[in-house]
Parts: sequence; C-alpha cells; structure tokens
Amino acid sequence: MGKIAAPLGIGVDIEEIKRFRGKKLPRDERFLKTIFTPRELTYCFGKSDPGSHLAARFAAKEAAWKALTAAKKLNSHLAPFLRDVEILNETNGVPRMTFFSPKLRMRSASVSLAHSRTYAIAIVCVS
Repeated sequence: MGKIAAPLGIGVDIEEIKRFRGKKLPRDERFLKTIFTPRELTYCFGKSDPGSHLAARFAAKEAAWKALTAAKKLNSHLAPFLRDVEILNETNGVPRMTFFSPKLRMRSASVSLAHSRTYAIAIVCVS
C-alpha cells in the first residue's frame, strides 16, 4: 500500500455570497481580475448564479492562503497570492486547485467547496 502524504497545512474559510452576487462583467472587471483568473471568471459567469461560484472560489483561495501560511510555506500578503491559485472543476465536477507561483508549483492541494443560498465555504489541505 502506498504512503499518503500528511497535510502540511489545513485552511477553511466562509464567505457571504451577497458580497459577490451583484458583481457583473464588464462593470466590475477591474475588481474581479485582481482576484480571479480569466478561466475562473469564464466558469463562474457561465453559471446561472455566478455569485455563489465566485464566493466559493474566493473562500478556497483564502483557505489555501491560510493553509500555506500555517505550514510556513508562504510568507506573503493575501492580495498578491489570489491570482497565483486557480480553482476549476474536473469534468466530473470535482474542484481542482492549481498553484502558478514557481515557489508553490510542487505543492499538492485538496479542496472541497460548498454553498447554500447565503454562504459559501471551502476547506483546503496542502501537502
């Protein structure tokens, strides 16, 4: 049986969906592009309720930042980090997290997203 890598850090975040529900392209493009990658924006705005998907991805980015800073693998403020991580879904719907920063590319992360009408939550385990 293969070894399972122990997580280096775990992070969780919850966001109010209403913070993102009114965001529109192109009106809020400048704000949205500071947080989300073009592929994330395409995915979220392709949904009937983009706000819940934006909020879930923002929660995942904050959770990843918390996991990495807790593991002392990241010494960065949140704002520059947001665009260094991307959350997209596999064809089966499972979310996948990718790190773009050269310092973090070798890291592996598991992410779980959920949302209700009011809140979006994410948990991230980084190894």
